[in-house]
Amino acid sequence: MNSRPTRLSPEDRELWEIFERDNPEFAPDIKFDVRVGEGFDPGPSFAEEIRRDSVMLTQRRIDVVCTWPEKIWLMEITHTASLRAIGQMEVYPFLFMQTFRAQQPIYVVLMYRHCDADLERYIQTKGLNTVQIL
Repeated sequence: MNSRPTRLSPEDRELWEIFERDNPEFAPDIKFDVRVGEGFDPGPSFAEEIRRDSVMLTQRRIDVVCTWPEKIWLMEITHTASLRAIGQMEVYPFLFMQTFRAQQPIYVVLMYRHCDADLERYIQTKGLNTVQIL
């Protein structure tokens, strides 16, 4: 693996580690905490280092990006699936394409342990890609 998950909560990191352990053949190029989008630049009246730090702090970060020659997975990892995670699944492909101009098809995958019945029905109705770690 290329790097380790640094920003994941301990609960989310545990999900990733279980997934890795249970899928030893899973061997794409893996990157964690991938910054996408423009972030917020406070403007030229601020010092360059303040501007750079502001952009870096406000860019969105995708938990895991898995790249194969023929496809890319954008993975959001969360212990409990939420509306926030569903929203990230909608927005991240757009920001990823704007940032990296990928040529491969992009798939978004939500990895979670728990999900309430309403979101579970929504996930199933929309046909979203998920991995549930029990």
